[in-house]
Amino acid sequence: MIKLNLLFSSLLLIFAFTAEAKSPPPGTGKADVPANILIMLDTSGSMGSTTNTKNRLYKPFDTAVDSKGNIFVVEYDQHRVKKYSASGSLLKTIGGYGRSNGKFRYPWRIDVDDSDNIYVSDAYNDRIQKIDNNGSWLKNFVMGGYYVTGVTVDSSGNVYGSGSSGTIKKWDKNGNFVRQWTSASPYGMSAYDGSIYIVQSTSGYIKKYSENGTLQSQWNVYDNQSPYDIEVNANGIYLVNTGRSYVQKYSLNGVYSNQWGGYGTANNRFRQAWGLGSDSSGNIYVSDRYNNAVKKFNLNGDYISTPAGGNSGSRLAEAKKVIKKLVSSSDLTKGANFGLMKWHSRAQMLVNIDSSGASKIYTTVDSLYASGGTYLDNAMQLAQSYFSGSSSPINANANCQKNFLIVISDGYWYDRQASKIAENLYKSKGIQTFAIGFHTGGGSNYTKLAKAGGTYPDSPLYSDNWQHLYETLSNYIRQAISSRLTFSAPVIMPGISSSDHLYQSTFTYKKDHQWKGELTKYKLKSDGTVGNSVWEAGKKLDAKSESSRQIWTIANNAGISTSLNNFTTSNLSGLKNLIWENSGKSPTDAEATNLINFVRGIDAYDEDGDGNSTEKRWKLGDVYHSRLAVVGPPNAKTSNKADDVNTEAYYRYQKNYDNLKNGNRCGIACPSRKEVVYVGANDGMLHAFDSNTGSELWAFIPPTMLQSLRKMDSVKANSSHSVYGVDGSPVVKDIYYGGKWRTILLTGMGRGGHGYFAMDVTNPNSPSFLFAFQNDTINKQIYHWDASGNRVDLGYVAGIPAERDYSKLGEAWSTPVIMAMPNGTTRKWVAVFGAGYNGGVSTDYGSAVYVIDLEDEGKVLKKIDLTDVSNNIANSVPATLTAITPDTTSKAKYKGAMFYFSDLEGKFWKLNLTNTGSLYEITQFFDAEATQENDRMAFFQVTPSIGNDGNLWMYYGTGNQQKLQRMSSTIKNRLYGIKDENFPKFKAVNSSTITKLKNTTSTGGICPTSADLGWYVDLDAHEKVTGKLALSNETVFASRYTPNNNNICNPGSSKLTEHNFACGNTLRGTNLGEGIATGAVIHKGKVYIGISGDGSGDIKDEQGNIIGSRKDNIIVFTPKSSAKGKGSVTYESWREVF
Repeated sequence: MIKLNLLFSSLLLIFAFTAEAKSPPPGTGKADVPANILIMLDTSGSMGSTTNTKNRLYKPFDTAVDSKGNIFVVEYDQHRVKKYSASGSLLKTIGGYGRSNGKFRYPWRIDVDDSDNIYVSDAYNDRIQKIDNNGSWLKNFVMGGYYVTGVTVDSSGNVYGSGSSGTIKKWDKNGNFVRQWTSASPYGMSAYDGSIYIVQSTSGYIKKYSENGTLQSQWNVYDNQSPYDIEVNANGIYLVNTGRSYVQKYSLNGVYSNQWGGYGTANNRFRQAWGLGSDSSGNIYVSDRYNNAVKKFNLNGDYISTPAGGNSGSRLAEAKKVIKKLVSSSDLTKGANFGLMKWHSRAQMLVNIDSSGASKIYTTVDSLYASGGTYLDNAMQLAQSYFSGSSSPINANANCQKNFLIVISDGYWYDRQASKIAENLYKSKGIQTFAIGFHTGGGSNYTKLAKAGGTYPDSPLYSDNWQHLYETLSNYIRQAISSRLTFSAPVIMPGISSSDHLYQSTFTYKKDHQWKGELTKYKLKSDGTVGNSVWEAGKKLDAKSESSRQIWTIANNAGISTSLNNFTTSNLSGLKNLIWENSGKSPTDAEATNLINFVRGIDAYDEDGDGNSTEKRWKLGDVYHSRLAVVGPPNAKTSNKADDVNTEAYYRYQKNYDNLKNGNRCGIACPSRKEVVYVGANDGMLHAFDSNTGSELWAFIPPTMLQSLRKMDSVKANSSHSVYGVDGSPVVKDIYYGGKWRTILLTGMGRGGHGYFAMDVTNPNSPSFLFAFQNDTINKQIYHWDASGNRVDLGYVAGIPAERDYSKLGEAWSTPVIMAMPNGTTRKWVAVFGAGYNGGVSTDYGSAVYVIDLEDEGKVLKKIDLTDVSNNIANSVPATLTAITPDTTSKAKYKGAMFYFSDLEGKFWKLNLTNTGSLYEITQFFDAEATQENDRMAFFQVTPSIGNDGNLWMYYGTGNQQKLQRMSSTIKNRLYGIKDENFPKFKAVNSSTITKLKNTTSTGGICPTSADLGWYVDLDAHEKVTGKLALSNETVFASRYTPNNNNICNPGSSKLTEHNFACGNTLRGTNLGEGIATGAVIHKGKVYIGISGDGSGDIKDEQGNIIGSRKDNIIVFTPKSSAKGKGSVTYESWREVF
């Protein structure tokens, strides 16, 4: 077991190491060597088969839409009707094969009445069934010996049915027979405006009858090829020309207007258009039988969406979905390079394995289609040639590198050579072969391949739905990448504290187990060194019984009321439904009980292997990337000075902040409110610890976390999966709305998800939930929880209201900035953050900045999309934004904040959220011209300062934090110092490149001129910046890491360079030794740095002078002396991190 230490120190600036994988961090030896993974995807014809699972559409015959936009779809061959929400979520399945009421034998057509009851023509049961909107049977209308083809309901509730004999019957709404008449081959019918319209499939007529059966008009069908259904609304007459897969539109007078469709798989094409429906807006819904979809079009035939079914119903489409999710998951791409091969009758390498393979696969895999036979021999021969040839990705200098083939197939292959090749690759090159059976029961060939490839019994793996396949495969890849590697060093993250204390988080890594977390509070000595510990929260929590813990969540939509201890087995049914939602699995009560107990702190999976699954286990998970917040009594600054009229301090004065500061709204008198440590952990909880005693007050599992909890469950005995949980950093601030001040906490999920949640912690003993939101990029759903815990689901396909459009959210790495934004003559409390990380792969999300309304349940006030240049990086904003306010510098002559930030592509931006100029206007200052090859990506918050020239300067460095181990002659990372001569005004500018910067890498004392935008410094070969740049007394501090060029299987080394903030020239470089260094923190004249790797000793400068010391994972030394600058940017309080 390896202990990993993460340090938090008593400062107002926070610097976090940003390893993404839920595996020990890189820079510690073999973790530096990425595994090579070749995905070998079977694209044979059988992979095009429909999955035919409960959640998919299977050959839909007809569709109807109720007044709420819910979509009902008839599945003829499956003898059932499915109900979908307007956003495309499956709500209910109705029916099944049978003759009893509510069952069907080949249902054909469907209609909806004004009360949203549905009517289904139950063909072989010779009846029409009336069923309420929730699926309960109400009434039968018996055709009497006729095969029932059509059904429709008029505005009075009269029901009309057609039979195969050409008979049309009419009943009143009570089921009383009224009359009948005949019309040849009436396959489809529709009631509109007092008339009944029928399409005749053989003769090719549209016929219009009165309600009494009198023929009023008839028209020829244009290009008659088996018209099978008809839909009439105020916009005209629509029918499906099934033989040619077209939808045709006619006027209400029968005049042909236009048609759309044609045979094919594209969004606007059909493989047998079979049935029609329409909604209250006049949109047309088409049952696309062999594309297994319902497609939505506007009144003129323009494609809108596919609200039900679609390509996701085929095995290949589901496999492609899994692959896209794998290669866009930062916890996988960090430790592996991916490649892709397709195979059927032939085999073809589509993407070679390299550091940019994941992004290439993401854009390539969608083009694959199913055809041909299942010949694995050809694929294995190609894999052998690839790994043995000149393009082999194997690093000859890295004997610790792991290499894998992942074979995904749904069929049986004749194994003439495949397993022999797998055995040879395993024995000669150490390349392991995983066998994955998808929608197949498997066979001896899968087991034979896995044994030959060295992965049995862990493989073969089998799955019959994409969710299970992804979770199983991702966990397996993660273990394969990390479990065989040796990690011997910690990572240290400086953070917030109070009253000269250090908070140090450590965790112990163990394969196939939860990581054992610890959080220790230390005193700082007067000389800046670390003193004795005050408490350790992990031990405190370990001594507490799991039954006495206060663990709560939000689960109102599962019928669970919100209380401070509702995550218990007493709420088993509701929690089970939420935790396994969208999993494709129905767990047993025993499985759900074990997981709930395990999360609470019981060793339900018997991780220690002693046969006892009812004893306690270590409860605190690892605090990996979450920066803690220490919150005491309300103490933000107020001011009534005229010079401070633009500041938030003045706003607090105006809104009587003292009412909170000196009042009793904190559970007790607010001046006596206890100091609490809030921190996220990868046990899935936000923890609240008493800062004085270290005792856990409560732990909150956000609703955005619930579905991830199930990933802890492992198929292996005596084991569990360690996952990312609440991995983001809480930010806390006192804000005013609704007539009162309150202390709110806002946290992103970090690497644990695409979402944020907010709480009111004014009274830390009685917290309340405010809101949460999440972007499900795979199921293309938005989830929003309000203060009452009610969840609203919004699907991409239905169109998302702007105030709920979180669809650009990636992994929530960007810590929010809370500010009082100008809002007319007053202010509005908002949070501003980047859209997060996308792995540099997906262009669907990440490349935006969000401004959300904290006063109104996190609704989106503005989503600001950023440009994504064609440089082979999918842009995103993982960094925290930097806000410059009148509270941070007197030069800011406005209300609100001017924001500065860098995006993943290294571009530098300025955003105006002030009362000067136009709100939300944005301009790109600078382009670092990043590519996958030059590695020049920006992950960290920019650092501000007022220079001696009176200008606002920003500093940042580059380096791909996902690939710190990468070595290449193309890597060209840099440090930048950039000035904004227009500050405090906003002015749109043309973006500049380094041609406008002075290269001060080796220029001594030469500085940029007034004509230069700033300076840049080239980093050394393979070098990356590993933390936010620090700044103190005219000096910029940069932590830099270089992989071990002699032996990549050993750790690299770090150094800290000090640069003149005006010129960029290097003042001093200090070698820090083996391991990765965090960003520096300057505190009371000392430099604090965390570094991976144990050890102790002196820290010396270039001349050999001892300037500090290293003990375990902490380096403390004295910076090179420098004059204090003329200007600075200060920081408001412990609550606000800019």
